[in-house]
Amino acid sequence: MTEKEPEPEDEDLRRAVNLIGKEAGTAPRKRLSGGVIAGLLLGAVLVTFGALILFTADFGGDERQPFVQSLSEAENIACSEFIAVGEVVSTAPSDVADRIVVTFAVEVPLKPAASQATVKLDVLDPGLSDPQSDLRAGDRVLLEVPQREDFPPAVYRGSYLDSRVAEIERYLDEASDTECPPYFQEGGETVEMEENSNDGA
Repeated sequence: MTEKEPEPEDEDLRRAVNLIGKEAGTAPRKRLSGGVIAGLLLGAVLVTFGALILFTADFGGDERQPFVQSLSEAENIACSEFIAVGEVVSTAPSDVADRIVVTFAVEVPLKPAASQATVKLDVLDPGLSDPQSDLRAGDRVLLEVPQREDFPPAVYRGSYLDSRVAEIERYLDEASDTECPPYFQEGGETVEMEENSNDGA
């Protein structure tokens, strides 16, 4: 019975594997770290997203692109008919489809500065476009009712209510000297078409 030769040390094994790899024309491969893999994946996502933007932004030489005209904070207040914090006493269907009559107990009037204790507001139902803006009896909210009848009121609750009130109060003085832009007045067009910047003209 012959004795077993001693096994090579780990270092000798590594050298042998490296030598075989070099002889075969392939150097030993290093494992990619998690950071490198994540970077490669992010790069692939960004390239794909960029291609999607370029594809969707190419409207052709003669087409016009739509853009929504926005309001500054002072203009937003100027374009509002009623802004106040209070409690929803009740809601009822209006005589007009998709509108509701809100009985509202005013706590903090912002516009107009002196409001009645309780008002009735005939508004486009905000819950139709945003379920979280649905108004129910007992809700304490900030209501921003626009002058335009085809826009629903903005509804703020909880911590959003306080921060929004503070923001409105900062712009009340400026808003008193600001006119509502024609495109946000009743019958105005908030969406306009601009010439395509890609037409090379």
